[in-house]
Amino acid sequence: MATCTSSLGMAAFAKGGNSMTRIRRFGIVRTSTVLAILYALTALIFFTLFGLFVLIVGINTPGMPGGFGMAGGVGFLVGGVVLAALYGILGWIFSAIFCLLYNVVAGSVGGIELELESVAARPPAAPTWGPPAAPPPATPPSQTSPQPTTPGAPPTAGA
Repeated sequence: MATCTSSLGMAAFAKGGNSMTRIRRFGIVRTSTVLAILYALTALIFFTLFGLFVLIVGINTPGMPGGFGMAGGVGFLVGGVVLAALYGILGWIFSAIFCLLYNVVAGSVGGIELELESVAARPPAAPTWGPPAAPPPATPPSQTSPQPTTPGAPPTAGA
């Protein structure tokens, strides 16, 4: 939850200017949950890639008794899933402790300040896949023909 340091700052931000914003507190459960998921996904990706590497090297290593290299790779893949879950759980616990400590400290010193800048929204980019878009249809010619006018004559209703 971020709150603006002053109502003048929020008004300047709404008009497209810069604004100082202060993070006064973090929601402990939500912040910890997001960080725990990120920690677990990072660990899972790392352990999966490393386990596959060990598995490939273990299969192609001659002279390993009993296929130890391959078993090590499979063990690393299975252990990686367990360690990723453990990493996520510990990530949640330590993130919650950090958020709690931040909330206490920010309550006494004011928190972290950020300067935000308002930017104009860009139009969405054209898709880069598929066939090119068809050009827009040409506008049909006018159904009525222009009325000839004589110099000095008042304009007619059809013209």
